[in-house]
Amino acid sequence: MARLDPLCHFYSNPELGRYPSPKTLFSSHLFKHESQVVEMASKEAQNKTKDLDIKFKGELSSQGQDFKSDKTIEALTPDYTVYYTHQSQSRCVYSELERTAKSKTAQIKKVERYLDFLSFEQRQTVTLRLIFQTAGMEQSFWLNALTNLPRLHNIRVVTTNIALLHTPDQFLKAIYSSEQTVKLGRFGGRLSVDSSKRVKLFEFL
Repeated sequence: MARLDPLCHFYSNPELGRYPSPKTLFSSHLFKHESQVVEMASKEAQNKTKDLDIKFKGELSSQGQDFKSDKTIEALTPDYTVYYTHQSQSRCVYSELERTAKSKTAQIKKVERYLDFLSFEQRQTVTLRLIFQTAGMEQSFWLNALTNLPRLHNIRVVTTNIALLHTPDQFLKAIYSSEQTVKLGRFGGRLSVDSSKRVKLFEFL
């Protein structure tokens, strides 16, 4: 089985060009998705400093595959992968940009693919980041994950939404929700989540 390497091979420059070429984007939906992915990655790249190295792999070079019965099976397809390095300590973030509201089953399956594909050791060193279009989509994900995904604690998942990412420096601020910060309970008489508490992507930022 082929696996994604959480400490992946680094490149001297951000690989923002390693995304599908325009001629492969046959639908307007796919084009809009890829355009937004590149926009997000380009903003994030602007936070690189002499003390904080930020490097990327685009979707085409981020994919992980399983090989079963001589058939290649697409296992993981993060929209892009980013590596944060500070004081020789590197962290890998698999990033998914969610453009549309997925069904509860599809939401769970996306996270489970990472849980099933990555080894125990790999899951200790990586972050799965989901970027949603709206705060409502983000809350819907957490409500579903906290009630239907018992293995959620086995991988670090953080979420945010587009409204919190207007400027490049916001990527470094406390804009992320995680299983440890989101509270499940009854609000207004119905089961919901409180995601008002936010944290930084990494403590060293």
